[in-house]
This record gives sequence, C-alpha cells and structure tokens, in this order.
Amino acid sequence: RGGGGRGDTDVRFYAVMGGAAAFSGFMRMPLAMTAMFMEITGNTVYTAPLLICCTIAKVVADRITPGNTNFMCRFNDYPLLKEDPPAEFRDRIAMDIMTELDAGYCYVPNMIGLVDSTPEQARDLLESTRHHGFSVVVSREL
Repeated sequence: RGGGGRGDTDVRFYAVMGGAAAFSGFMRMPLAMTAMFMEITGNTVYTAPLLICCTIAKVVADRITPGNTNFMCRFNDYPLLKEDPPAEFRDRIAMDIMTELDAGYCYVPNMIGLVDSTPEQARDLLESTRHHGFSVVVSREL
C-alpha cells in the first residue's frame, strides 16, 4: 500500500532503492548510480539513502563475484595486471622501465618534446618506430 501519507510506507522509495542497488551492484559505480537516480527522481532527499544503498550493494557484489569488467577481460583473453605490483617495481616510475636494450646496453628510447623537437621530427619518429604504443613519460633529469 502506498500513497506517502502519515504512517503509510512509500513503496516508491523502496523501488528506487532496489533499482539503484541492482544497478550499482552490477555496474560497480555507486557514486554514478547515486547521481543518476537522483537525477531520475528529482528528489535530493534520497541522496544519503541512495549513496548508502549503492555503496553497500557494491561492497556485497565485490565480495560475491569479480566485476563485470574483469569477467569480460578474462572472457576475451585480455591480459590483466595484478592489483599490487611486484616489490621490485614499487619505487620505480615509467621512465625507469621504458628503456630499450641494444647489445646489452640500456638506453632511454627516443622521445618527442624534449629539446625543441619540431612537428616534422615527431612525425619522422612516429613513422620510424615498429610499435604503436607511445607512452607519456617524464625524464628524471628534467
């Protein structure tokens, strides 16, 4: 029984909370679901209960099963990084790891943007490389 009168239970409140919890548990985005359901209902009174409900749904879903994104990555055989890096990488930055080996000599790869590079030099460098992964790194010398 609904109606929102004195002493009555407002069924709409529970419907909104249940829908938000279901979406939040599936999508694993409690803040986004809270904002979305606040916009849908147009009711800011539901903000705190929505946030609590969505957060609890996410925590429970995380305990029960891995996230949808992780499932799809494993299903499609995409490589996943572990949550914690190995101990030897904890104090390193990308510049330390992004080096090339040439006959046992380790050197920093060619970079765009250091020491007055022109657009033509950037184009030539991009065309001359064999891979298509161009990370943005900062030199420790800068």
